[in-house]
Amino acid sequence: MKPDAILRKFRKIAVAFLDSAIMPRLLVVITLVLLIGSKQCSLQKPNMDNKRHDVYIAGFFPFGKGVENSETDHVNEHSGILRNYRLHMWWNDTMCNAAVGVKAFFDMMHSGPHKLMLFGAACTHVTDPIAKASKHWHLTQLSYADTHPMFTKENFPNFFRIVPSENAFNSPRLHLLKEFNWTKVGTIYQNEPRYSLAHNRLVAELDTMGYQVLESQSFTNEVTTALTKLKEKILV
Repeated sequence: MKPDAILRKFRKIAVAFLDSAIMPRLLVVITLVLLIGSKQCSLQKPNMDNKRHDVYIAGFFPFGKGVENSETDHVNEHSGILRNYRLHMWWNDTMCNAAVGVKAFFDMMHSGPHKLMLFGAACTHVTDPIAKASKHWHLTQLSYADTHPMFTKENFPNFFRIVPSENAFNSPRLHLLKEFNWTKVGTIYQNEPRYSLAHNRLVAELDTMGYQVLESQSFTNEVTTALTKLKEKILV
């Protein structure tokens, strides 16, 4: 098959993946914004502008203060978006540390104005305990970066994200195999829970669909050895 034809097929699969994996999450974000606009916060700080209601969002980030304040400013200054509300980001630097993140969450719950929702986190070992605790307060949590497949809607009904789960990438992988009529597969993955869970699910789906998995290799940090072993097994 010519390179141009292969590229066209990849583009077709990529578009299908974006439609199935990204767009529903963008709709979730839009819905959450509309929810913010439909509710008033209790225990709010006094607003100097009586025409606008303050809405507070708790943000959890693995680094120092950054761009998100300018983003909330853009929303607040836009006359066509939530014009009766003013967004405030309640900043928390988790340092990508579970203990720091959990302390920041409970400090936030017991001080300052009422928070309508949580934004974050990025590191799974911070996102996990916060998500488990926040559901008891029925707080909606929206992650901007965590792709761990363990955050399912069954176990975390109040958790949403704007990035696909690692499991979501299995669908385009299967479409790719089907598009090129490949029936024998070799797999390689990084030996971490977020990737091994997605890999195990992929292998199960491949088996169900009748594909033959010739070899599976995992690696921790250095991929060259695992890739060499994979090639030795599947290339004849």
